[in-house]
Amino acid sequence: MAPAEIRSTSPSGDGRESWADLLTERGAKYLGMSRAEFIAAAVLFALMIVFKVVNMLRYRLDSDESQHMHVVWAWARGFVQYRDIFDNHMPLFHIMFAPIFGLIGDRPTILYWMRFILLPMYSWRLGALTKLGRDSFPGVSVSGQSCSRALTPVTILLRSNFEPTICGRLFGCCVSLR
Repeated sequence: MAPAEIRSTSPSGDGRESWADLLTERGAKYLGMSRAEFIAAAVLFALMIVFKVVNMLRYRLDSDESQHMHVVWAWARGFVQYRDIFDNHMPLFHIMFAPIFGLIGDRPTILYWMRFILLPMYSWRLGALTKLGRDSFPGVSVSGQSCSRALTPVTILLRSNFEPTICGRLFGCCVSLR
């Protein structure tokens, strides 16, 4: 029996695949999608990240963001919500960010720092929604739909603020995924 023919994909012709091809194949296999679908989803995801970063730096700071940052500041200083200060939101979001506030410290750019810290949460939420869609609708391509939903103007402009609504959305995704 003759040995299997080695297909060369590298420019040098030595039979090794490039790291980009290996990463694409591995990602597509892991996520259970075709190679073209994986590339399209990765490009849309990268575009979403670029738009989010630009929005975080250029979009105005909302008054709610400074309100939430004030509560985080109070938790970092040892105050207790509903005893020492009052806010009409549940304290989980503020408690989560109090140690991060302590690490970054009091500075004028703290709201921008906190916006950037929320970026992985948005990315994780997008992945959780994609998985939820895959589990709910097997056989339907949902990764591109999730990424294109993340690129809508409402999502890009209004979902980059430092607000506790992200915690509720993440909790909903976690409950849905079991």
